[in-house]
Parts: sequence; C-alpha cells; structure tokens
Amino acid sequence: MSKKKPEPNYRSDPDFWVKDKVKTLKSRKMSSAERTWRKEHIRLLEIEEKHLSLLDELARKKDLAERDAQSIADAKTRGCCLAQQDRGQVQKQRNCNHRKGGIIQNIKDPASIAAGLSHGNGSQYAVIKHQMINRDIWVRCLRCGKWWKPPCRSEYKLDRDYWKAMFEYEEALEFPTNNTMSGSVLCNFYQTLKDGTQVDGSEVLRQRMANFR
Repeated sequence: MSKKKPEPNYRSDPDFWVKDKVKTLKSRKMSSAERTWRKEHIRLLEIEEKHLSLLDELARKKDLAERDAQSIADAKTRGCCLAQQDRGQVQKQRNCNHRKGGIIQNIKDPASIAAGLSHGNGSQYAVIKHQMINRDIWVRCLRCGKWWKPPCRSEYKLDRDYWKAMFEYEEALEFPTNNTMSGSVLCNFYQTLKDGTQVDGSEVLRQRMANFR
C-alpha cells in the first residue's frame, strides 16, 4: 500500500508555487491549507489595493490643491501687472496735452523724449473723432490713447462726477484738429417701456459700450 504524500507547505509568496504547481492545482481540488492561503492572500491584496487607491487619491488632491494655489498666485500677479499698467496709462494721459508737434531737446535723455512726446506745441490737436451708429461722437487722442465718450449717468454715483465727465467730453468735442472725422451708418434706437411707450434707447447702447477702451 502506497504512502500518502505529505501536504505541501506553501509560502506566502505566490511565485514560489504558482509557476511549479499550476498544473497540479488544475488537475485536483485545493487542499484546506491552499484555500486558507488563497483567502488570506486575496485579503492582503485587497488591503494593498485600497491603500494604493487612497495614496493615489491623496496625491491627486494634493496636486489639485497645488494647481489651485498656483493659479491663484498667477491671477494675483497678472492682476497686479494690469493694475500697474492702468496706473501708468492714467498717469500718461494726465501728462499729455493732446496737441500735435513737440520738441525733443535731448535725444539721449529719456525725460526729454517723454516730454516731447506728451507735450505738443502745435495749435492742432492730435485727436481723431468718430461718429457711432447711434450718432454719439467718440474722441481719441493719438498720443496717449485717451477716449472721450458721452458719459452714462448710471456709471456715476454723484451728480458732480457725472457733470465733470460731461464737461470734459464736451471740451474734447471742441478740440480743433485738421483730422477728418469718420462715421458709421446711422440708426435710431428705441426702447419700449411696459406701457408700450417708445423712448430713446441710445443710453442702453452707451451702457453696454461703457467699458470699451
């Protein structure tokens, strides 16, 4: 009578027995020791998978947080640059007298160049005028880029600020210049009120184009 072969002692490392015993396992039922090992090995794999998934999720959240922080920092930097550009543009427009001509005393001196470019000495103004589709006339300085447009009352909290802007606009309309004014096709704009009355709708167009520069 042949002796029963002893139960194999499988290690926790599957590479120890899978390659050599796979044919044997396919041809017979697993022993209790093999089933116990298999369940334990699957449990450990599931634990490891959950751990790796957690690490991956934490890494993604950290990456997103870093990207958000970088985006916020970039936005603040761009905002500071734009604000600085706006302040420089406003200062440039304040120093400009919007006239043609100008004399640069010293071509090698930046201050002299800036003075010559911003302080024209001609009788004519370096501006262009354009009549918009609603018959408003816009004026722009060709030296500093400043715009004069009919102000919108809704853009000002105080009456004095509104009338100050209106006086500046009316003054710009009177700038003498030998530049020819351009124009658009002229249209009438109307706004229908709740009672069916039609009123002039040019103010609505002005409000929508108030931020144009």
